[in-house]
Amino acid sequence: SRYFLLGRVPIFLSPQFKEGLSVVRILLHNINTKLIKKYDYKYPLIVNLGLLTRHTMTRSFHVLNDVLDEQTSEELSRYMDFAAASYGVLFYPKHAKSSFKHFFNTNSIESYSVGAFTTTVSVNVISQMTSVPPDNIIVTQLIGENPLKPGYYICVDDKSRSVVLVIRGTLTLSDAFTDVACLSKEFVGGWAHHGISAGAESIFNETKVILEKELQRTGYDLVLCGHSLGAGTAVLLTLYILHNKDVLSESLRKCSVRCYAYAPPPIFNFDGDTDRQELLKEKIVTVVNGMDIIPRASLANMFGLLMQLQYIEKLPLTFWERCSLIIDKKTEHLEDLMVGMEDFIKEQIHCDSQDSAVFRPLYHVGKIIWIDKHLIPSPHDTTCNDITPKIEDNCDTKISDKSENSNCQSSASVSKKTNKRFEPVLLKEEALEWQRIHIGHRLIADHWPHEYQKTLKLFLDSHVS
Repeated sequence: SRYFLLGRVPIFLSPQFKEGLSVVRILLHNINTKLIKKYDYKYPLIVNLGLLTRHTMTRSFHVLNDVLDEQTSEELSRYMDFAAASYGVLFYPKHAKSSFKHFFNTNSIESYSVGAFTTTVSVNVISQMTSVPPDNIIVTQLIGENPLKPGYYICVDDKSRSVVLVIRGTLTLSDAFTDVACLSKEFVGGWAHHGISAGAESIFNETKVILEKELQRTGYDLVLCGHSLGAGTAVLLTLYILHNKDVLSESLRKCSVRCYAYAPPPIFNFDGDTDRQELLKEKIVTVVNGMDIIPRASLANMFGLLMQLQYIEKLPLTFWERCSLIIDKKTEHLEDLMVGMEDFIKEQIHCDSQDSAVFRPLYHVGKIIWIDKHLIPSPHDTTCNDITPKIEDNCDTKISDKSENSNCQSSASVSKKTNKRFEPVLLKEEALEWQRIHIGHRLIADHWPHEYQKTLKLFLDSHVS
């Protein structure tokens, strides 16, 4: 009623909502007919998931000795702060008091409104978290429900000499709706997540004039960044700009474009163009924190997860044998049983070629930096029974020996609950790392923006060259 009285179309009648709804309907139909009805399980799902989790926790990772250069390291940390600031006081309430005081001190009673209040508070939080002066925050579109268009803000960062477009992650029901519209569609010479690519195009059309104006006025570079949904949107928007650069204005054509994506879902398929993927490593950096589930969450990966559960379902084990394997500390027997799982999945995907077309695999774009906050036992601590996946060092020094390194001791984080030390390390990604959903105990906790900030700061303090 409020929307009609204001002469505006309600959200549920907007073209964007109808577009997203049609995608979600097709998605639900495909899930129901190709996944739910197709597979029947004799054993409880929670038991099979327990076995899969136990298998996941026995994986071994390899630590990279690569050291990030100082400029890249500073940019990674700085733009993560920009991305986190888009969530405002909801995620960072410590800034609320000063933001509220700032609003009531700078506005008259006649000017009080929900919109003015939210905008002022958003600008104040962004300024505090990024050290960008309020006058340099050009646009804040972080309120309201907008299907297929995440919230965002634009600012001018004189420190890095860049115009920054920051896109917020999932925070509203409309953002969740954008996430769920996850069938793929053709996009800039490949295939992309439908809802996120629609959001990228919508934000570009809305911000193009402002970006051109600020780029021409300052002569700065263009930086796009975001976390989660915002990261995926920033990546696709970067691809959109680079793909259409020849037809854009002079200021957008001549400026350098870079993207920093934190925890994006898999959102693009190059359709076999591997050369293009290599070229984009200079433009787009993707950062993944530990076992974060979102960088591994896609329809194709969900299809693969159900294939894994189907394989586990067919193992020659009784209910009680499955339960005993879940709690057994020795995993050799379980690993012997899991040897043929990948071959089984490939065979199923080959047989179900129609399903694999519906659940088209999507991947990450650009250079991937995978950081894990690994638990290091103290030399005097013999009680460490952490269930973090095994990490193997590919250099001369074993990771467990790093506890004796004074530099690591000074930069590692100490858990207040367990009195054990954590040190972030760079991990080498395996071929299937982003094509499987790995069930573990940190898949949600590692996704929060403040966890990315904490892990990045710890890593950069100890690993910068």
